[in-house]
Amino acid sequence: MIEENGGIVTFGGARYFGSLVNEHLNPHVIGGGATKSGKGYWLVNSSGKVFAFGNAKVFPSKMHLSKVPKRVSPVTSFTSTDNDKGYWLLKGNGGVSNFGNASFCGSAVHEHNVGRAVAMAADQTGTGYWIATASGHIFAFGTASSYGNALLPPKDPLVAIAPTPDGKGYVLLTKDGNVLNFGDANFYGSPAHSHIRQPFVGIAETPDGKGYWVSTSSGRVLDYGDAKFWGSLTHVKINSHSKVVALINDLITAPANVNIPRGLFGYDISNFQCKSKESHARSPRLPSLLGVAVIEAAGWLDSAYNSCIQSEVAWARKNAKFRLEPYSLYIFLNAPGNSRKAMALERAGPAGFCTTLHPLSVQLSCQAYNYGYNGTKNIFRFAKKRHVASKLWWLDIENDFLSNSVHSDFRQGNYWSKSTALNAQVIQGALDALRQQHVTVGIYSTSIQYDDITGGYAPSGPRTPLWVAGVPWTSPPYTESYLPKPGILTRWCKGDAYYNKPHVTELFAGGKPVLLQETPGNETSPFGLDPDFTC
Repeated sequence: MIEENGGIVTFGGARYFGSLVNEHLNPHVIGGGATKSGKGYWLVNSSGKVFAFGNAKVFPSKMHLSKVPKRVSPVTSFTSTDNDKGYWLLKGNGGVSNFGNASFCGSAVHEHNVGRAVAMAADQTGTGYWIATASGHIFAFGTASSYGNALLPPKDPLVAIAPTPDGKGYVLLTKDGNVLNFGDANFYGSPAHSHIRQPFVGIAETPDGKGYWVSTSSGRVLDYGDAKFWGSLTHVKINSHSKVVALINDLITAPANVNIPRGLFGYDISNFQCKSKESHARSPRLPSLLGVAVIEAAGWLDSAYNSCIQSEVAWARKNAKFRLEPYSLYIFLNAPGNSRKAMALERAGPAGFCTTLHPLSVQLSCQAYNYGYNGTKNIFRFAKKRHVASKLWWLDIENDFLSNSVHSDFRQGNYWSKSTALNAQVIQGALDALRQQHVTVGIYSTSIQYDDITGGYAPSGPRTPLWVAGVPWTSPPYTESYLPKPGILTRWCKGDAYYNKPHVTELFAGGKPVLLQETPGNETSPFGLDPDFTC
């Protein structure tokens, strides 16, 4: 995300190469673009001054002015060539300036009664471009082709254009969140009716053209089609006094695909299955055959890392039926307590330097998000150092006995604070931290416990995979003859089963069941472990 003060905020695998946030620019930044390799980007202000970071280069420009002369129309948009060796700047009057190897193909400076030129995009060849005006008129130049205009009312002007990967279409975004598709561009949804008050400012297509992201001036991001959610500024209060002006995509990040067959039984294990406390060896009593496994990475966000995780992973790789994805990993989540470790994690992070924020409610929200984000990131590093990796991670959210304060109280067995809003911030921070590592993230809980802990919070981003606990136990994996067959679990996988209240869905977090846990009743489960079933 590009901010008006020159700030840059990165999400997912997008790399940070610097910003202008401390340059105190006048005039302000209006946009920029990423290099095709994802190893750099440009920023440009309204006077036409271009700033390069990473492997991006600045090409000689006569427009490097500290202020915009009255006779010169301000720059409104930037786009680069396909080989990053040149770029174009668009002015509000429709004029185009080309630099480096960017060819001048024409301008809209002589077009009248079409509104202010606000957006520009290059086609896939780099030898053509589109100019879009606030009224919705689209002008094609060079090798770019016109696929239609959008006649927009003044109260809902066009703000951004994004071409499809093959250059045979484009999508347009308006201030109120309307998304309009032309040519071979597909429509995957829009936030026009979501009652979001902030104006929309940016749209970016996914590399395959089967989805897109849109963003607001406050930094909120919505994803459509196959676009994956990597995070937003909604929960990250940094540079809060500078509005977002553009959303750019580095074109190289992609989520890891998780593909586990349906109908497999397995087990979840943790540090309690280590041979002894703090041992690097696993228990010898684990089953010798299973479908898939779920392995704990850490028992708390700030401690209790699984000492025998490597040994347990080796067990899963050896004994699982499904060798491509024999195991996934999980983290037992909790709200921050009053320990030194907790305070170190919550003090500073993506949400800012919390002690400088006021009022207290904002400071606590900052601390909760940082704690979830930093604690999860540290656990991911812990696993990576031990050569343990998975495309699928789970956040274990359970025990709805809330603390009497805004901190967790482990001595009383209360892992969550009394504030559902703060608990939700911990969870969102953890989700964002893992999603930035290119992995799929799911949530383990029950509808009762999750809602009690979070107040029914639905995380931002794509629909969350669910690992649903407390489902009926069946035979197999249990041996009792009176138990129902696994076919009963079909309803739970569909999301229309219930614990106690008929016609009440047991889904939570706005998610979709992917894994079920057969939580035991009065009898001991096989091997002393909770069985799991893939949907």
